[in-house]
Amino acid sequence: MAQQIQVLFLPFLACLILTGIHVYLGIHVISRKVIFVDIALAQIAALGATVALLLGYDPSSEGSYYVSLGFAVLAAVIFALTRTRREHVPQEAVIGLTYATASAAAILLADISPHGAEHLHDLLAGSIVWVTPAQIVKTAILYTLIGAFHFAYRRRFLLISMNPDEAYAQGINVRFWDFLFYLSFGVVITSAVQIAGVLLVFCYLVAPSVFAVMFFEDLRRRLLTGWTMAALVSAIGLYFSYDRPSGPTIMVCFAVALILGGLTRAIAASPRRSRAVALTAATAAIVTASFWTLYRFRPAPAHHPGEAQEPVESAAPPPEHAVGGGIDALRAALRDSHENVRARAVADLAATGDLRVVSDLVAALHDQSANVKEAAAVALGRAGNRSALPALIQGLKNVDEDEWVRLRIAQAVAQLGDTAGIPVLLQIAGRGDAKISRTEALASLVALSGSRAAPPGDPDAPQGRAALDAAAKWWATDGAALEWDAPARAFHRRR
Repeated sequence: MAQQIQVLFLPFLACLILTGIHVYLGIHVISRKVIFVDIALAQIAALGATVALLLGYDPSSEGSYYVSLGFAVLAAVIFALTRTRREHVPQEAVIGLTYATASAAAILLADISPHGAEHLHDLLAGSIVWVTPAQIVKTAILYTLIGAFHFAYRRRFLLISMNPDEAYAQGINVRFWDFLFYLSFGVVITSAVQIAGVLLVFCYLVAPSVFAVMFFEDLRRRLLTGWTMAALVSAIGLYFSYDRPSGPTIMVCFAVALILGGLTRAIAASPRRSRAVALTAATAAIVTASFWTLYRFRPAPAHHPGEAQEPVESAAPPPEHAVGGGIDALRAALRDSHENVRARAVADLAATGDLRVVSDLVAALHDQSANVKEAAAVALGRAGNRSALPALIQGLKNVDEDEWVRLRIAQAVAQLGDTAGIPVLLQIAGRGDAKISRTEALASLVALSGSRAAPPGDPDAPQGRAALDAAAKWWATDGAALEWDAPARAFHRRR
């Protein structure tokens, strides 16, 4: 538990920062009845990030952020100009078309890039579990400034959102203040999408506000309720996302909270509460029985030649004390205070070949010890179970991770037939800190390219530099068309 709290502390801090201003802006959005303006702005920011990727900017760079912000500002102008006092065309229609167009354009542009599909997945689902302290500090400062701006002019913003006719009657330049609202909104969304992804940003804007609106009418209690609900759901979602994709897990928890809140509200407002409770219990029983039936009679898993279980030999250093036998004892050993015991437990769990231990091995990727994380990556690669791929690919995104851990994760991803590890292998082979890691990364690239040449023993020798150039050229020319050849344990160009 202590290790889990340590790993999830920064993501939880990021969730709290998102909660602070998103709940406030969400109440504005609900009052204006333009629910989808937030996801439309988020999608336009994502389109900007996709354009930046094609222009050659790293997705986490400042350049990518400013291109994305430029797109969001353009959208703010469009949304401010399309709001009129007498709407012939509902603004929600403009917002919906903007979202659909931005999504279609992002898909078209991503199709040009060899890694466009992965980029789109990252923008949608996000990777809040890998948020860095620098991102948290930067976002907190930015949100504080925007929050102060909204607090200073809160009366005008709230009047325009909740009573626009009165704002027009008072002679307020609604279009100008709308532009300022959407501009600040766009800045918030652009920063949030880089951390949490489009879908989770939408959830933080809408779900807590909807929950609060169900129970209270005044702004103060809505804000307090929304903040409390979002903080609790974030903690619960992160707890259950320890070995799962964090963004989707938190979103599902938001959905569950909204369902429970809606049922509570409906029962409380019903004139016949006992009947409402009975109807709710019957519906819950039917839904539970339906899911149990689907699970109980699910088809048996198919085994593919490339996913056959391979015996795993333990490469862990000698443990400080006996590890024990059996899955339960090995799982308990994963919480031991000695890192060699945990590393040996990882290897021994993988050696059981039991599919139930895959989640334990994935969880070990978050261990505080680099040796344990290395052992987990090696074990997952050798086990050949592709259900571990999402967690391994997430691990590749942590550029601050130990070089050997990144090397082992990249090798594991490649062993599972995915090309996402190849750019990391190229990066380590060319610019790795340790010569031995560069040598091993280069040997992996030579093998994965299907070359029959012996791997070079020295990456700095002319033969090593030539092999690295050949691997880089192979990736640049064939990267988008590679497919996994399981028997050959190599990638070949798709015919």
